[in-house]
Amino acid sequence: MRTVALPRDVAAAVVVSGLSSAMRTVALIGSLLTTVMIIDVVSAAGRLDGSIALALAPAIAMALLAALLLATPSVRTATLYLVGGGVAAAASVVALVTLADVGSDPFLLNRVATALPLVGALAGSARSGVRWTLAGMAVAYASLVGGWLALGELGPVGYGPLIVGLIALSGFGLLASVRHRAKQRIPEFLAVQRAVLIDERERELQRRAAAAVHDTVLADLAAVSHAPGVISDRMRAHIVKDLDAIARPTEPRRAGRHADVAPAPLAQALLDLADGYRWNGVTVQVSGAEEVTAEVPATILDALVGATRAALDNVAAHAGTARAELVIGQRDDAIAVLVVDAGHGFDPAAVGSDRLGLRESIHGRMRAIGGSARVWSGDEGTTVMLRVPITPAAASSASAGAGACAAPVTPAEERDRG
Repeated sequence: MRTVALPRDVAAAVVVSGLSSAMRTVALIGSLLTTVMIIDVVSAAGRLDGSIALALAPAIAMALLAALLLATPSVRTATLYLVGGGVAAAASVVALVTLADVGSDPFLLNRVATALPLVGALAGSARSGVRWTLAGMAVAYASLVGGWLALGELGPVGYGPLIVGLIALSGFGLLASVRHRAKQRIPEFLAVQRAVLIDERERELQRRAAAAVHDTVLADLAAVSHAPGVISDRMRAHIVKDLDAIARPTEPRRAGRHADVAPAPLAQALLDLADGYRWNGVTVQVSGAEEVTAEVPATILDALVGATRAALDNVAAHAGTARAELVIGQRDDAIAVLVVDAGHGFDPAAVGSDRLGLRESIHGRMRAIGGSARVWSGDEGTTVMLRVPITPAAASSASAGAGACAAPVTPAEERDRG
């Protein structure tokens, strides 16, 4: 059973996303523990009255903001987390000093602010995590100083946010270092393999082209040179037919142990699609097409090719790169197609609902046939993964569902990324 391995950039983004989720979880748990600590301190001070609610409010607000960021991480929620958390951290200093009479103990005073550096990465790259962590540390200490200034003095701020921020920076820094060394020292074996296959296919095309010219044009020229007088209509028609065969697009490239086996209609359609993008200024490297042998209904084929075209149109129009990769894989129960580029990334969560490129041309098409689409995008490029089931039951239900709910999408909508 064959599987599709995620490109290295996507795998790195998954690791960064996991680390970021862990940090946000720690921020949420830490904020909840801070409420317990505040209750204990206020109880020890004998202030078990209405003032305890005021002392607990900043920590509870910080916990709610951490839960929101963990559930829906985006630039908007991260900004709200820092702004709202900064206000909560400053209010916590004021409340604890005035209501709980904790004096100038920085350990408890900076508990709320300690959660601020744990924003995590939002763009799938370690550099994004570094930037947001530094922003969180700056907001944390600015809020602590602001809280003391609101009391009319300048007390200690402690090292809690600094220690947490340095730990977060170490994690993201390690991931960035590993990624940088991997780019420098580890060859992209899949890319090398694809380059070798492409070179073999180009040589095969050259041999076929030479044979075609020899068997048609050169033979026709020899016939014309030996023909007495004006060439006949039959010979003219034969020459036109040969010229038309030479002018048509070259037969799709096949290589490897499947060289004598025609690709499945889906693989053939994706090969033709990728081959056509050289006229749009984008070189699309295809791998895995020779492994796709499943026969799928026309509705699934059209939807999968249409969604792939929309993703490649986005590369040509928005990515700012002249290269893309099209990886095709087949398992026992599904077909997966990945469109990968190393161009300008974008924030999928920031795409407006009125934009049809992602919502309809990609996600909508996949939903209509019972499949799914996922998008990873960041500083190192964008990957779109399309997956569609190919089991008989799923294929038949997808065909019925596609006929009922698939809406036509115009070429302009397909080129509309967001």
